[in-house]
Amino acid sequence: MGFNRVSGVPREEPRGERGIFPIENHLTETAAMERGVNVLALMKNGERYVFLYDDESSSTLLQTLGRYAGSDELSFSWYDAAVLSQKVRRTRRETEPMPIIQRESQW
Repeated sequence: MGFNRVSGVPREEPRGERGIFPIENHLTETAAMERGVNVLALMKNGERYVFLYDDESSSTLLQTLGRYAGSDELSFSWYDAAVLSQKVRRTRRETEPMPIIQRESQW
């Protein structure tokens, strides 16, 4: 698979990856708004890496970051992948519903 050197976007999206470029192939605009779309971006040496993903696709995005870091065709490094992965995980933690803790009443 080749990469667009300007944006870092795969020229041909692999089958089975959801929520990562191009989003219109997987979600309608209404569904995307209902589900929420996260944006993760990195500008490096004049290149732009922009990732759109929903909460259910964060694991797939993490795998994609690793593939990009391992590519000789991109300037995307393992450090870039680590930093962006931390942001994905932080966003995932922030959007998870808080557990409800029930205490037995002593009254």
